[in-house]
Amino acid sequence: MKRLLLFLFALLASQVTLGQSADQIAGIWITENEKAHVEIYKQSGQYFGKIIRVEGIDDTTSTASSKDPNSNLNRESVLGTILLSDVTYDKGKWQGTLYIPKKDREVKCTLELVNEDELKITVSRFFRSSSKTWTRL
Repeated sequence: MKRLLLFLFALLASQVTLGQSADQIAGIWITENEKAHVEIYKQSGQYFGKIIRVEGIDDTTSTASSKDPNSNLNRESVLGTILLSDVTYDKGKWQGTLYIPKKDREVKCTLELVNEDELKITVSRFFRSSSKTWTRL
């Protein structure tokens, strides 16, 4: 009986992973701090994510809005920035590169759908790892 239950559990677990499609990652996501909207799209068999909206930057002007008077960010330098690149899917997870604008650095990352509307992005470096969760718009 234990073997049967174990077998059924393993079968169910494999169906959950197999039922997940690589394209489920595509869409518009809100970053954890809710400051940016990122569109994840497929191009040439890989996934990319670019900034399509940023809080505090007015779409009708080319500079940051008065919500952040200390900001001198140019709208064109932020919108369209590729945050995720070269993302590929394998066994229920996506692997790729995450660009961190504040540090002007690219790092390897793993992306995993927690559920249909939550995307967990994990960056590991040396003995530390950090995760952020984005929410589908």
